[in-house]
Amino acid sequence: MEFCLATEKDRRQVEGLWGYCFEPPDNPFFQWYFSRSWQPADTLCGFEQGGLTCCVHLNPYTLQLRGTEQPVTYIVGLATAPAARRGGVAESLLTEALQEMRRRRQFFTVLMPSRAGFYYPFGWELCYHQLKYRLEIEELRRLASREGAFRMLAGTADWSCLADVYNRFVAGRHGYAVRKEAEWHRLMESHQAENGHIAVLSLADQPAGYLLYHVRDNTVIVGDMAFTSWQARCSLLGFIYNHRSSALYAEWNSPLDDTLHFALPNPKQGISLLPFMSGRVVDVSQGLMSLTYPRESCGKLRLAVHDHLAEWNNGTFEVCVAGGRATVRFSSESPDVTCSVGALALLVFGRLSARELADTERLTAVGERALDTLDAWFPVQKNYINEYF
Repeated sequence: MEFCLATEKDRRQVEGLWGYCFEPPDNPFFQWYFSRSWQPADTLCGFEQGGLTCCVHLNPYTLQLRGTEQPVTYIVGLATAPAARRGGVAESLLTEALQEMRRRRQFFTVLMPSRAGFYYPFGWELCYHQLKYRLEIEELRRLASREGAFRMLAGTADWSCLADVYNRFVAGRHGYAVRKEAEWHRLMESHQAENGHIAVLSLADQPAGYLLYHVRDNTVIVGDMAFTSWQARCSLLGFIYNHRSSALYAEWNSPLDDTLHFALPNPKQGISLLPFMSGRVVDVSQGLMSLTYPRESCGKLRLAVHDHLAEWNNGTFEVCVAGGRATVRFSSESPDVTCSVGALALLVFGRLSARELADTERLTAVGERALDTLDAWFPVQKNYINEYF
C-alpha cells in the first residue's frame, strides 16, 4: 500500500469514503466540512492500485498542556474500505500518521474514539472524561434564573464575546483547546450549518455565558456551554427551562469537576460518566522536553517506554528536570520506571498519577522515590476539552 497526503484530485474518493463510513453527502455537516474546512494536505491516504483504501484526517489544533501551548494533531475520520478491514490497515495507517505528526513537530495527539478499546493497543488512552446530563427540563425549575439578558447570534462576527467567556471558563483547567479567531469561526460556522442556535448571556452589560444548542427530538441538546459564575450558569439553565413548552428534556456535557449535581433535586438519575477523548505521545523525547514542570520539582530518573507503532519511542530515556524544564537523552543503564506509551500519555496528560498507574500495574517502578519524582513532575490535572472534529 502507498501512503501519501491527499491532493485536490483525491477529493472525490476521500468524500466517498467519508460518506460511506460517516455522514452521507446530503448531510449539512458533510457539506460544510468538505466545502469550508477540509484541507487535502491534512488528510493521509492509503492507495492500492490507484484506489483509496483508507484515510485519516490530521486536523491541526493547539492544546494547553502542562503550562505550554502545544501544536497537536486531532485525528478524525479514520476510515477503511470494507474489503480491506481486518487486515491491519488501520495499524499501518496510524503508524504512518505518527511519522507525519513527528515530521510536523507535533509531539502529542488526540482523538475521539467511537470504541476506545480499538485504540488501546495503538497507544491512545482515555485522558478526558465528562459528566453527561440528560434531565427532564422540569428538574431545572429550582435553579432556573431570569437574571441577565440574552441575544441570539447569526454569523461569526461576535466570536470575541464567546471567546471571552470561554477563556474564563477554562482558566484553572488543563488540556483544553486554545481557541483563537479561526477556531471560533470554524466552530460557529459548523454549528450554524447544522441549523444550530447560539445564545449569549450578558450580566451587568458584560458577556457572562453562552449556549450552542439544537432543539430536536423533544430535547434541548447543548453542544457547547460556558459561563463565568454560578449566577451565569443558573441564567443559562433558566434559558433552557424556558423551552419546557417545546421540549421535555435537556442534555449537555460538563467538565468532570463540575458540581451542579450537588444542587439538583434528584441527582441519582440522568447523570453519567462519559469517556470523551483519548490522548497519545507522538515523540517521547521531544514531547517531554517541550513541557514545563513545577520549578521546585528537580530530579533525574531513567524511563523505559514500549511503543510498537513508533520505533523512535522505544528504549530507556534519562530525564533530568531542573528550573521547570527537562533534558532527555537515551540511556543504556537500567530503568527506574517502565511503562507503555499509553500509560505515559495518562501521566503526561494528567489523567492518572504515577501511583495510580502503578497500582493497576500499568507502570512499574524501582522504589518509592521514582513514583514520588513522577508525581511531582506530573501532578494530576482537571482535564477538559469539548472539540468534535
